[in-house]
Amino acid sequence: MQKTFTHSFEDCSAQGSLSIDTDAVLPAKVRLSVSPDGDFWLTANREGMLHLARVFAELGLGNYENGYHFHKDESFQWSTGAPEFSFMVQHDL
Repeated sequence: MQKTFTHSFEDCSAQGSLSIDTDAVLPAKVRLSVSPDGDFWLTANREGMLHLARVFAELGLGNYENGYHFHKDESFQWSTGAPEFSFMVQHDL
């Protein structure tokens, strides 16, 4: 079965923003965690995975400056402090 994912968006990278709110809003649920062993876990329901796909599509297709980044907490909401996870565009990686 073939499926198609489409996300059309206005490229807001010149303003240093995305066209969508990066916070995961219900019904999308995303969880970020690091296990005691140091393993990184990104867990999401179906809507959360599609939300992440839209966010990462905009980061990958936009013209963001090297080092553009944002911070999220363990529920993929804007971080208000530790613990937080940083997402950064790194061109020379």
